[in-house]
Amino acid sequence: MTDQEIVDQIEKKDPDAILYLRKEYYPIVCFLAEKLGIQTDQGVIYVNDYEVEDIFNDALYVLVEKIFKGNFSLTAKLSTYFYAVCKNMIMVKLKRKFLDLQFRDSEQWTPEESNEVEAYYVDEMKQNIFDHYYQTLSKVCKEILNYYFLSYTVSQISEMTGNTKNYIMKRKYECQNRLMLLIKTNPDKINHKIK
Repeated sequence: MTDQEIVDQIEKKDPDAILYLRKEYYPIVCFLAEKLGIQTDQGVIYVNDYEVEDIFNDALYVLVEKIFKGNFSLTAKLSTYFYAVCKNMIMVKLKRKFLDLQFRDSEQWTPEESNEVEAYYVDEMKQNIFDHYYQTLSKVCKEILNYYFLSYTVSQISEMTGNTKNYIMKRKYECQNRLMLLIKTNPDKINHKIK
């Protein structure tokens, strides 16, 4: 089945398209999840099988929603777009698991390490402020910045989003500035508790 045939079938709400994507893409997403991990003192953190299943389903939802909205155009391989979405979701899940592990370990820290704990808390507070204002950005800004944070090039982002390179560069600049302005002017409106 070609990429365009898959898109056409999804537009027609044909369940065979989803079954085809599951059969063809799911094993590769599992392979991707096995290759991505975060190294810790206790070993490498990976996403588990249940989390991979959730990520795959969420990525399917993103793809179907984008197609239904009518703003999806094939400028690159469908698989490239889909795997980029999955990779982004896997990295977000890994980051959350890493932070959970850090907080579990922090309960065992000794009073002598209080300066370390305080520094870690401040870093986490800054990250929470960043996350809060990042979530207020438009969907387009979040998508472009996500790819940028994952070290994709402007050309790759252009291919995955179906926009020109000039548009991507302009929007990235505008979105970054908007985010920085929100963080600098409104830090007191954040709940400073660690998530």
